[in-house]
Amino acid sequence: MNFTQLHHLIQNLNSAEHRQVDNSFEDKESKYYQLYDHLVGQPLPFSEKLLKAFCLKINISEGSLRTYRGRLSKQISRQLLLLDAKDNAFFQMQEHLTIARIYIRKEAYELADEELKKAEKLEKEIVHPGSRWEINSLRARQLFQEDERSIEKELDRFHRVMQKAANDFQQQVDINLIYQKLFSHGMRQKKKAQKWQEIIEGIKKIEFPSNASIETKVDYIAIQNRVHLYHKQPAEALKYSQLGFEIFEKNPHLKSNFPRYYITLLDHYISSAAQMELFDLMRDLLGKLDEIITDDPLVASKKQAAFIFHSLTLICYDTSTRDTLSIGTLEQLKTLYEQYASRFLPSRRLSINYLFCHIYLVRLDYGAAEYFADFFDIHVRNTKRPDLQRIIILVKNFLDVVVNEYENPESIFQRDRNKLYDWGKESDYEVVVLRNIQNILECPPIRAAKKEVYDKFKEELLATADPHTKKMHSGAILFDQLLTALKKRLK
Repeated sequence: MNFTQLHHLIQNLNSAEHRQVDNSFEDKESKYYQLYDHLVGQPLPFSEKLLKAFCLKINISEGSLRTYRGRLSKQISRQLLLLDAKDNAFFQMQEHLTIARIYIRKEAYELADEELKKAEKLEKEIVHPGSRWEINSLRARQLFQEDERSIEKELDRFHRVMQKAANDFQQQVDINLIYQKLFSHGMRQKKKAQKWQEIIEGIKKIEFPSNASIETKVDYIAIQNRVHLYHKQPAEALKYSQLGFEIFEKNPHLKSNFPRYYITLLDHYISSAAQMELFDLMRDLLGKLDEIITDDPLVASKKQAAFIFHSLTLICYDTSTRDTLSIGTLEQLKTLYEQYASRFLPSRRLSINYLFCHIYLVRLDYGAAEYFADFFDIHVRNTKRPDLQRIIILVKNFLDVVVNEYENPESIFQRDRNKLYDWGKESDYEVVVLRNIQNILECPPIRAAKKEVYDKFKEELLATADPHTKKMHSGAILFDQLLTALKKRLK
């Protein structure tokens, strides 16, 4: 474990874990404790320069840093294990299984039976098919070793339970594998259609895992949600999200015991509601998300990532929310984002940067829009979010040509057309946008003429909508809203 990894681990400790590690240091004046305390106080990302300056201050030589790092790593890992052993039902269950295995080996069968009953009780709490199989496997082994009575009937019962547990475990494994394939970055790259088909065929064979852990249930719902959205079936996606939401609502203890999975579920539920344009439901669910209280830095960052993303999505696509938005609310979201952004996944950071750019552009705050647009490198193709990168190319074209009035606009148009073409053929709405930005540029500075250009632009954008769903591309919606704001400014 290097210092960057050690620092990252320390920054992700919750208050109970910090307290456990802190109390394990007997001498608070020791250099080990001072080094630990420094890493606690140093914000992300890790700075080697700050570390070396601090070590110089307390007389830790560069040559001995490796020793200090190694000892700190071991001490923190040991304390986390001790803390986990107190509260982790799985860890306790494994302890009972290990003791039962020892007792069976020593032919202390009654004692073994007591331990297996305790393990069985814990397994029912956490629902772990692999351990259920192991518990009944030990019971069956105990019967064989006792060999004092007829065991056929009882052994048959254990075997049936073991077979069911094995099937449940296989189902859990299948869901976990499909989930990892579905949410891998590779889904945005080559052979995407083939991967989607493999996942769809795989999930068709799996029923809802009613006798599984909450993690497996949430994974299953997340898969169904994404697959139905891919098929443009938002109502079906919403149905599965509702199913998962009800599991947590009927079992409130799950919210406090498994906040990470609750947040994941709410994240997918709000996405489904957004696809259906159920904006009141989105607001209600955002309220549920905001109510979650945690002192775990990882869970907190996951919550804030979902909250900021969906709050911005609501602003972008709900007219009433956008029209009543105050600059104070927007600045609060921006401040929250700046506080947590370093902890977000790159793909979510890109999405949030895009949404901020969208909102500021529609508010005609070109400086702020350009600030967020600049987070996208338009010179190298983005493989994580190429869809957003293409929209940003169009936004930058508008800012460069119309707002900043760069010289030689024709070269900018050619530059952006080449990029869009090189990274995939231009879509209908992209052709419309580039052509009409040029029309805006060439339009005489007369109110009536500008209005005519804006109206024609909006009309052409509307014609690019999907003929079945009547929905426009996200980029077309952005420019449609921008034109509405430009028309209002003419009055």
